[in-house]
Amino acid sequence: MINLIIFFKGLLGDNMPEELKLKIQEIFQLLKQENWTMASAESFTGGGFANTITNVSGSSAVFLGSLVTYTNEMKHDFLDIDERIFKKYGAISKECATAMVVGCQKKTIANLTVAFTGNADRNVSENKPAFAGFIAIKLNDQEPEIFEFKQENTMNMNRELFKELAINFAIEKILGLLS
Repeated sequence: MINLIIFFKGLLGDNMPEELKLKIQEIFQLLKQENWTMASAESFTGGGFANTITNVSGSSAVFLGSLVTYTNEMKHDFLDIDERIFKKYGAISKECATAMVVGCQKKTIANLTVAFTGNADRNVSENKPAFAGFIAIKLNDQEPEIFEFKQENTMNMNRELFKELAINFAIEKILGLLS
């Protein structure tokens, strides 16, 4: 377990694992080949995705930025999410993730957008399980791909580790979508 924690702690600093760095660099290359850009809308990751991406040299050529919309009010104000989505489905839903990724694309005009919404805590929120959420990825005019992300084994889970695992998962999915 200690090696796992050390591995993921490296995601946020200069000690980023080489494998992850190579995946991000490959994403950059694939985006550059098409002259495409990328942006994110982040809730439970709190800007962690943008931090991970910008820790790799070359990010400024393709990464436009991130909208960190932690509260429903910010999601509504900055991503134009209809408040009925929160009332009907909640912020921790595939519907909210879809609206976030679409709103991010509209606001940033990025070709590829990714959105994170979920519960990075032990406590149940909106009657949704702990350490669970949704990640949405949208490429150009294609329909968004929505992924449920959750950790079944939560005994050694904490907020930081859950966020890092979700970011790594999203990077894998983005690479798969572009390849």
